[in-house]
Amino acid sequence: MRRKDREVTDEKKIMEIISQCYCCRLGFIDKGAVYIVPLNFGFEKKATDYVFYFHSAMEGRKIECMKTGNPVGFELDTNYQLQEAKNPCAYSAAFQSIIGTGKIVILTDAKEKAYALSQIMYHNTGKIDWQFSPKMLAKLTVFKLLVTELSCKEHKAISMHNDNLNEDKRILLDHIDEIHTTEKGSKRIKTNLKLDVSNVVAYCKDKLLDKNCQIYRIGKNWYGEIDGIKITINAYRYTIITAHAIK
Repeated sequence: MRRKDREVTDEKKIMEIISQCYCCRLGFIDKGAVYIVPLNFGFEKKATDYVFYFHSAMEGRKIECMKTGNPVGFELDTNYQLQEAKNPCAYSAAFQSIIGTGKIVILTDAKEKAYALSQIMYHNTGKIDWQFSPKMLAKLTVFKLLVTELSCKEHKAISMHNDNLNEDKRILLDHIDEIHTTEKGSKRIKTNLKLDVSNVVAYCKDKLLDKNCQIYRIGKNWYGEIDGIKITINAYRYTIITAHAIK
């Protein structure tokens, strides 16, 4: 993932995000063309593997696509929130999303089909004790997606209209996505703050986004002060120059 500062790797967090999604889009290859289908779903995690469950009519374009055995892509997203700004290029959006690839398996065993349908119903209703008659199961195609690759991203919301934000803070947070640092800057900050983190930029952004962070500008630099540390950012290039403990 290019934006490592937005990557979510914690399994509990990923499961939480999936639980807030109610539409999974499957992407098939159909005779050289892309075919995308939005579907309700159920899901679970078995050991280290993510599994999604779906149901469908017995016939149709996606059924023919599944029979090819080709890998499929999938996408889910939730918690979209428009982030307004003073100029159009500074507009952004908060969101949580998941994309990945996997293999489709069509279920034929009645018990497996009933279990998959129960997972779909549980995700959508919160109830698990459903009964499915043999006649009902015979009229449905039930299939699962075995995930082979998954990536999760989160762009956190910024409270741009909070009256407690001063004008300097508003301006800097308008450009939060542009904040970065150099390799030397990263090493300097880790040394100054004795940090044991892999992503210094994400660490600094979290500090700047904290509602208690005091942000102000003097000359060519922005400064953010919180938790006994001071972060210095170039006001023109949004480069984090350094961060150090306040003495």
